[in-house]
Amino acid sequence: MLPTERYDEWLAAPPAQRLLPLVATWAVVPEVFSFWPDENDTPVALVTPEDGEAVDLRRAVLEALATLPAGRGVPTGKSARARATALAGLIATAAWFRPAALAQGAWEAERVEATLAEAELFGVVAHGALTPLGHAVLGLLRAGAHRHFPAVPGAGPALRDHPALDDAVRQLSTALDALLPAPQTTARFQADLTAVVAGAAASELTDLLAACADRESEGHAVVWRITPAAVRRALDSGSDAADLLARLADVSEGGRPLPQPLEYLIKDTARTHGRMRVVRSACCIRSDDEALVSELAAARALSRLGLRRIAPTVLISTAEPEATLAALRAAGYAPVLEAETGTTVIEKARQERGPMRMPSLSGARPRHGKGPSTATALASALLAGR
Repeated sequence: MLPTERYDEWLAAPPAQRLLPLVATWAVVPEVFSFWPDENDTPVALVTPEDGEAVDLRRAVLEALATLPAGRGVPTGKSARARATALAGLIATAAWFRPAALAQGAWEAERVEATLAEAELFGVVAHGALTPLGHAVLGLLRAGAHRHFPAVPGAGPALRDHPALDDAVRQLSTALDALLPAPQTTARFQADLTAVVAGAAASELTDLLAACADRESEGHAVVWRITPAAVRRALDSGSDAADLLARLADVSEGGRPLPQPLEYLIKDTARTHGRMRVVRSACCIRSDDEALVSELAAARALSRLGLRRIAPTVLISTAEPEATLAALRAAGYAPVLEAETGTTVIEKARQERGPMRMPSLSGARPRHGKGPSTATALASALLAGR
């Protein structure tokens, strides 16, 4: 299973816009995700949502909570009796909105509790009352978003021809923007070579820090440590010291200059970066005769080998050793093959041979006429007088 191209767009979006399709999907999927009837059975993965009453139950619970006065919630209490009483009152109110959805018999209370628990996880319900996000989710259901399932308004489909749904999705997006803070676009760089991001970082900031630092801690404030190995990683990806320092200065909190230890670390690491090179090649050609090496490098007949001079006496070739040898010999030169140890490889011409044919035992043909094939069969034939 692989993520689609939309995953990259979702990952780059602000936190509120990343949560939008999840909340919208929860609102319209015909399933109570956390409800499992038999506690003794092992829950199985949800393959196809098929609870026809789940969305009506979800809307009925939200409608019932919406009837409460502002600032009031369902009093759950700490005792089981108080919770059961509050839940019974909520179910009675919800049943007025969607009677069929609440006619589930023994599982009625459990399904409502599971729906409330899911709503609290998403921030739709808090302290027994609808949050502003909850009112936006209810508006999405009132606009008929569930009628378009498996398409999910708010999770990608164009809504130009559905103004009511478009307005409901906009209100849901606004509620999420107010609920979640804007992502951080700056970091505080410190003299101990750490960078601190206070809050959720924007994807661009995370990408930059991940390229040149190692994440050291999680939480409300994320700490990144900039090390020589991490800076080398950024340089290996194509950045240079000046570019990296400029990009880090752009995201420095309050426009503060970068600490000197950080500048020294990046410049010192860049100074030694790339002083040695690993060259990719299929094989190399060497000769103590520099004039011959120059002649080979300029020979048009050898252009398909992609020869490149890396030392006065060494050429590298893009072709395999066998193809390079063949091309040199075809051009009139007399090369020999050298092993990795520096010893000359003696090439032996392959001797041509025909295919080996050996008759099988099952293909043997008798020299005389047909008769018994075994001693037992012969004895039986003699005794029978044949």
